[in-house]
Amino acid sequence: MHKTNINENIKKTLVAKFIGNCGFCFTDEVDCLYIDFPYVSGAYGFMSFDARHLEALSRHEKEVYFLFTHAHDDHFNRKEVRSQKLKTAGPFGIRCYANNYITIDQLNKSGPWHITAFKTTHALCIEHYSYVLEWYGTRIFISGDTKDISVLKKINNIDILISNPLFLKEIVKAKRINDFKKIILCHFRTKSKIAHKTHKKLIVPKQGKTIILNA
Repeated sequence: MHKTNINENIKKTLVAKFIGNCGFCFTDEVDCLYIDFPYVSGAYGFMSFDARHLEALSRHEKEVYFLFTHAHDDHFNRKEVRSQKLKTAGPFGIRCYANNYITIDQLNKSGPWHITAFKTTHALCIEHYSYVLEWYGTRIFISGDTKDISVLKKINNIDILISNPLFLKEIVKAKRINDFKKIILCHFRTKSKIAHKTHKKLIVPKQGKTIILNA
């Protein structure tokens, strides 16, 4: 007879900590998944980050995983990924540089999440993926650097959109801003003028901010 663990039905809090650019750390305080981090701090004039975020990568008690949308420097730091032998998943450019590469299927067997990759377009990029991350029933779409919202035609029931400014601009143009419970803006320059920043669903996080995703 199966003995029920009283913790099985307890829904843990899922949070995302904004590091900079498209870099986030998703965690339920047990498992940890980084998206588009580590990247090259300050690359192309985008956000620098506190070096303590890099130092923290080696201090996790449990193994952590790293997922990248593409291999441009403002999203991916090949030197850090290789030197720290980070368990890394992502498109073609990531496979070329990571020395501890895992597939999306392997990543899905490594934590409480489920990730679906969608090939999307981005200038001067051999291969770029956007993702749907599902964790504790919360469905999160991560745009990466694409601005082509046609990918959303293939996807239903997204709770949270994590979007770059150009992708958000197309969402607004298509009158789809109300399709999501929350929109988290990322990959903006610190002095950028941000359209619709007063919209009640839009979160424009400061670096280091922790956002509860499944509240």
